[in-house]
Amino acid sequence: MKNAHLKDTFREMWRTRSRFIAIFAIIALGTGFFAGVKVTCPDMQLTADKYFEEYKLMDLRLVSTYGFNKEDVEAVKNSPAVREMMPAYSIDAIIKAGNEDKVAKLHSIPLDKLKQETGGYLNRYRVIEGRLPERPGECAVEKGKIGGVNIAVGEEISLNSGREDRAITDYLKQSTYKVVGHVETPYYLTFEKGTSSLGNGTVALYAIIPEEDFNMEVHTDLNITLQSTKGLSAFGDAYREAVKSDREKFEDIAEDREEQRYNEVYSEAVQKLEASKKELAEGEEEQQVKLAGALDDLKKGEAAIKSGKLELESQRKIYNQMVTASEAGLEQAENRLQSGETGYSENFKLFEQNRDGMPASQAAAIEAGLKNTRLELDAGAKELVKQRALFEKQKREGGEKLKESALKLEQSEKKLEEGRAEYEKQKNESDKKLETARKEIVQAEQKVKDIKKPQWYITDRNNNPGYTSYSEDTKRIDAIAKIFPVFFFFVAAFVCLTTMTRMVEEQRIQIGTLKALGYSSFAIASKYLVYAAIASMAGSIAGLSIGLKLFPFVITNAYSMLYRLPPTVMPFRIDYAFWITLGALACTSLAVYSACYRELTEQPSSLMRPKAPKMGKRVLLERVPFIWNRLNFFSKVTIRNLFRYKKRLFMTLLGVAGCTALMLAGFGLRDAISSIVPRQYGEVFKFNAMIIIDENSKRTG
Repeated sequence: MKNAHLKDTFREMWRTRSRFIAIFAIIALGTGFFAGVKVTCPDMQLTADKYFEEYKLMDLRLVSTYGFNKEDVEAVKNSPAVREMMPAYSIDAIIKAGNEDKVAKLHSIPLDKLKQETGGYLNRYRVIEGRLPERPGECAVEKGKIGGVNIAVGEEISLNSGREDRAITDYLKQSTYKVVGHVETPYYLTFEKGTSSLGNGTVALYAIIPEEDFNMEVHTDLNITLQSTKGLSAFGDAYREAVKSDREKFEDIAEDREEQRYNEVYSEAVQKLEASKKELAEGEEEQQVKLAGALDDLKKGEAAIKSGKLELESQRKIYNQMVTASEAGLEQAENRLQSGETGYSENFKLFEQNRDGMPASQAAAIEAGLKNTRLELDAGAKELVKQRALFEKQKREGGEKLKESALKLEQSEKKLEEGRAEYEKQKNESDKKLETARKEIVQAEQKVKDIKKPQWYITDRNNNPGYTSYSEDTKRIDAIAKIFPVFFFFVAAFVCLTTMTRMVEEQRIQIGTLKALGYSSFAIASKYLVYAAIASMAGSIAGLSIGLKLFPFVITNAYSMLYRLPPTVMPFRIDYAFWITLGALACTSLAVYSACYRELTEQPSSLMRPKAPKMGKRVLLERVPFIWNRLNFFSKVTIRNLFRYKKRLFMTLLGVAGCTALMLAGFGLRDAISSIVPRQYGEVFKFNAMIIIDENSKRTG
């Protein structure tokens, strides 16, 4: 009998295969959608966890206002909470992208650790195209178009600091790099890279550069993975508690190192200040010595010039006296010579006149005397000419010597003036330098007074906007999965209830016959339970097989416009499949029980008779003749049946309403996700730039 009853059940499935397929389809759709949406959250989290673990995303990132020296690095590295640590450099710079300057975040990459599985290479990069940098002068950039320009592999990019007071070579050893690859990293899950003080204030892209190319004395970042987070999901409470606990340990280290670093910086600044003061004092002393020597030389020069002027004046007086005396002597000699010439002429004339009357001896004696006089006069004239020539020569030589002495004196005066001007110039320059040095010392003293303790900032993954938004989005999907797919189960239950109710009503006579033959109510109901269970089980298997792969793929693909992740990991989740299948079986079983309960409580004789139709009732619309009289016969029957079979009416309404709600919610979910970016950056963020005022800054003006 049992075999016959089971055969009848399978024959019933074939005879009513349309009903069977309807139950199968609605259960497959309900379980597939419920399972697919429900596992999307854990699948997204699992994908991210594997991505984070494979590419070693940091758990904590430390940043200091002073940077990290070797002692800071060692202090953090020696903490027992550290699993791996990577000191790194990062700066903001301007990169040329097409015709526009874009702000880029430059990160260091340790070439010596690229091939190591462990050893401190964190925030690793996934190569999309090309390769990672292998030598200085190479870089890899973010995959995608930046500002409408795609930086292709093989191109050379130029960098500048974007600051007037600093050059890019103050941070990097070179300013041009060859792009050797396109990369992605879990450190930047979204297209948003944060803000910067350069350019328009928004970081457009990131690039990775060999650590050896950075020209900086201290590291800017310390990236850490923790021992306590090993094997934990980044989205679980255990992970958050572990990070919170270890973060407090690093806060203690930070407090200690902040104090030590402050003392080091303060002591170094004081030493430099004292050295500057000593250098200033030595400079002042040296200036005084040099200026005193120069001033002494000037005084000596002035004294020498004064003495030279007196000597020149004395020489000029002597010269003038000599010229005057010589001219007077020559004039007297000329007068004597002229007087002699006159006397000679008179005596010669007188001699000529009286010569004939003179004795020969007397005439000879007078003639001889005149000849001697003539000779003396000629000799005197020659001597006078000679003396005048000598005088002129001595006068000329004396005048030249006076001119030469005057010229030398003038040159000495000029040199003295130049020396005085040079003295004033050097004195002014020295005074300016010393004054500048004094001002710098005053400023340095103020800076020493203003030295503040370094501030360590300890951030975790939650400070990464991409990580936080991704976590929130997975939670939103999970929240949707808690409510939204439940409608499918209600719809499935209504469809199953409607189908099984009709099936039971159609087989009242058969049920009555079986009861009359001695079958128990459970044995009779088992036919319908097996019928619904097989449809439910088959639908669950089909729905789960498709839904566990399809819906996570569709949803994560919709989010791919916001996040950069590897392909979604979609394992077959046995636990979800078991409980969802069990829920589907429970829904169909309850529907079967509800459909069979009333029929199975009746007597066999009542069941084997056709069920009396429900008594017809007038409906409210009949009291409106204007409308009712204009309806045809089938319309009137339909309206009356709506109120005669209220159970079917409500099940139909709820089913259609549920399906409509599901369709509306599905389209709404699609439109909501696709409009996040344009709404966020087109309607919410209406500004092009943002100015942040430092609370500690002093107001001017």
